[in-house]
Amino acid sequence: MGMVAFSLAPYSKVAHARVLLDSLKAQHNEIRTFLVIVERHAQDIEGYGHEFVKLEQLDVPEALAFQYEAEELQEALKPWALAYFLRNFGSVLFCDPEGEFFSPLTGLASWMNDYEAVVVPNVLAPLPDDGLLPGNSDVLRTGLFHAGFFAMRASSEVDAFIQYWKEAVCQGLVGWDPLEQWTGNGAIFSSIGSYVGSLKIVRSRSVHFSSWSASQRSLSCAAGQWMTADGPLVSVHFRGFGGGVHTRPFVSPDGVHQLLAAHALKVAQALRPFPGYSFGCYMNGELIWRSDRRAFFHMSSFEKRNLQDPFRAQDEMRKRYIVSALLDVESVRELVAIKKGPSWKIGRAITWPLRHARAYMGKR
Repeated sequence: MGMVAFSLAPYSKVAHARVLLDSLKAQHNEIRTFLVIVERHAQDIEGYGHEFVKLEQLDVPEALAFQYEAEELQEALKPWALAYFLRNFGSVLFCDPEGEFFSPLTGLASWMNDYEAVVVPNVLAPLPDDGLLPGNSDVLRTGLFHAGFFAMRASSEVDAFIQYWKEAVCQGLVGWDPLEQWTGNGAIFSSIGSYVGSLKIVRSRSVHFSSWSASQRSLSCAAGQWMTADGPLVSVHFRGFGGGVHTRPFVSPDGVHQLLAAHALKVAQALRPFPGYSFGCYMNGELIWRSDRRAFFHMSSFEKRNLQDPFRAQDEMRKRYIVSALLDVESVRELVAIKKGPSWKIGRAITWPLRHARAYMGKR
């Protein structure tokens, strides 16, 4: 069985995935390319040029789609899709849909013969401690390796890592929610070094140019060929550019802006009309609120099993949200009442010498 490549995308990212897979096929015509459409009962897209895998083929827990929104679910499904392709093809290359290839990824075949997994780092050297974003703490929190570009082949260690990845996703560790403090998928993915011993880290400046590494990599164009310090540009990950999150200056801002404009034009040309996100509403057509997903996240596994189908449980989700909000209000009221009562005042008076002694010692 030969290597295949795949990407994941909801309807809103299908055009991005088309640009990615077309560019990959142009550089590696021998690789079979697949798209997993992150939608309920998705149909094949006529004239797309790449093979499709239905979400229903991945054996994903039914409730997972309720827990996450579109792009979060795209991230969450990676271990299930990876397991599917390894089971059927033996080795696989994955790329996020917001990417594009510009030259061949030489060495991939030999890497996969020698290693069980191939990953790329987010940054190539420690970042300056200057208050700009991203900083070293952001890299540690988000993950040392980029979860949007990797290759793997089937092995017992890879299987164990995928199982861990699945369990972490089911526990609600994908996406970002300030109230829940969810972590990014990259933080989970970066633990691969602890589980898979045979690991290739590709440190070439030409592979997987991204907003994380643009402050450390130069980029230029000569005679229509994009070049880096390590040779022809191989691939770019476009998510994060121009979003206002990263404030660290790029080494080659003009080159980055040219790439962004050209990529945006290709995506616009690949756009087609699609229905809205199929997991965005209850079965009765009512919109699923973010608070509904949060209420489901906090349910125990026993409660989730008894619920059976959260997409038909709008009243239950709304009731849980209202009860949670009322409990939060009641907790605040109780704290205010305690602070007004005699016990709080007596306790503060008793501990006054100790608290002020600590404060005095801290100033010395």
